[in-house]
Amino acid sequence: MTKVKSLVLAAAIAAMSAAVAATIAGLAHAASDKVTYELSKECSKSAKQMFARIHGSSPLVHSSFENHYNPNRNACYMLVKIEYSTSEPLNIFELWDVNENRQIDGIHCSTWIADYSQPELVAAAHACQIGDFPGIAAGPLARILGPETKRFAGNLVTYMERDKF
Repeated sequence: MTKVKSLVLAAAIAAMSAAVAATIAGLAHAASDKVTYELSKECSKSAKQMFARIHGSSPLVHSSFENHYNPNRNACYMLVKIEYSTSEPLNIFELWDVNENRQIDGIHCSTWIADYSQPELVAAAHACQIGDFPGIAAGPLARILGPETKRFAGNLVTYMERDKF
């Protein structure tokens, strides 16, 4: 075999090897995506059951939840928002580890505005209403709502991989 034919054959083998490796990598990635999808579905199912178990119904309370499968931690988390409709409205946010059946963190804040002439109080109440804890923790509202907002915001990023409810 001539040297040119050997080089052409070697190049063809290398190209085929690269194509096979890319195909295997693509199949592995697709399998990984399917596993993550199935774990995410199972997380959703487990979180729904847990939410129903730990939060009953009340005419003064509206509660909702959001679940998240965190592939980096291989764990399922749930963020719960509880809104109390009383004379001074109150929101409670809870972060749960669904797999471990334990509460990781929680925070409460008032959405009641006593004085609409103070923009900081109005902004704090609005931020509490929508669950914008990183926005609260980073700005002047941290003084009003306290250092727990920064801690809670950090936990939302760590476990739920997000920055708002």
